[in-house]
Amino acid sequence: MNDQAQNGGWSATDIDGAFVPLQRQDVAAVMLEGETVVLAEGAAGAFFLDELATLVWDTFDGSASLEELAEDFADAFAAEPGVVLEDILTLTREIGRAGLLEGVAYEEPSEPSFAWPTGVKPGEPIPPFKLPDADGNQVAVSDLQGRQVLLVNWSPRCGFCTLIAPELSALQPELSARGVDLVFITLGDADENRLLLREHGLEPTRLLLGDQGETEVFAGVGTPAAYFVDGEGRAASELTIGADKVPHLARLIAGR
Repeated sequence: MNDQAQNGGWSATDIDGAFVPLQRQDVAAVMLEGETVVLAEGAAGAFFLDELATLVWDTFDGSASLEELAEDFADAFAAEPGVVLEDILTLTREIGRAGLLEGVAYEEPSEPSFAWPTGVKPGEPIPPFKLPDADGNQVAVSDLQGRQVLLVNWSPRCGFCTLIAPELSALQPELSARGVDLVFITLGDADENRLLLREHGLEPTRLLLGDQGETEVFAGVGTPAAYFVDGEGRAASELTIGADKVPHLARLIAGR
């Protein structure tokens, strides 16, 4: 690692092609929904890396400069080295500002870098969508009107979804008795979803297959997340996000 970094003298702005990056020793990194979530004590909270950024992050072992890493990535991807270096520099400076690199000081952001999704407000219409169900039929939000709906953003590859599946299954009879349909908008194909749902005895009234990034109702929101929707297609709850909050919403609707 650079002498300047060893002495704690680097700021993220100082980082250039000669910088030799090294992950902080107290970093914890976990995979979540295809992204790497990086955490370290005293850092700026969680830092999310997509698949390509994760490849770069994994090379930050203190053995090569950014220029050397850029050359390796350029060779591997048949890309222009100068362009690759600029991309790696930008990523490394962001990681450095978050306080995740040895010898680079955390920089307090001048403004919040992340805004928690607020979603549709209660009383507002759920944004329109049209998605195929597990049998290949196209279902629009208007097709769900007439009964109340617990609309859940779901993924069979999400560990938190798997975690709450048994409780949602246990609550489903009570939801149905109260005139509430359980509808999932989910990633993955029908067979992949049915396997997980069958394992936990969970039978949503509708299983809609789609990429949540393409549906405005859950745009920018992870899994699990949910709305309670009234019989006229309007939000009857705030956007609810998380493995603790979604079952809580379901319990409230079920009258527990």
